[in-house]
Amino acid sequence: MSKRILVIGGLAAGPSAASKAVRASTDVEVVMFEQGEHISYGICEIPYYIAGEVKEEGLVVYTPAKLKETKGVDARILHKVEEIQPTRKH
Repeated sequence: MSKRILVIGGLAAGPSAASKAVRASTDVEVVMFEQGEHISYGICEIPYYIAGEVKEEGLVVYTPAKLKETKGVDARILHKVEEIQPTRKH
């Protein structure tokens, strides 16, 4: 039986942690939840965004489909995690 790892948050650290979990084990399902519309802003580009030199679309690194295809992570945008029940299995 494979393990399921849930990652909460899809900006910067979330996709990195999710990708690492997939690489660390072949027997794992990784699902990442992000409450916003976008996954993984390019942190280095934030100052350029604030200065108006880069548009918001230029900050997006991954779409859910691209993250699944390239990293093996099931990313779900517009999903807000409100409660964690670690003892409850699905």
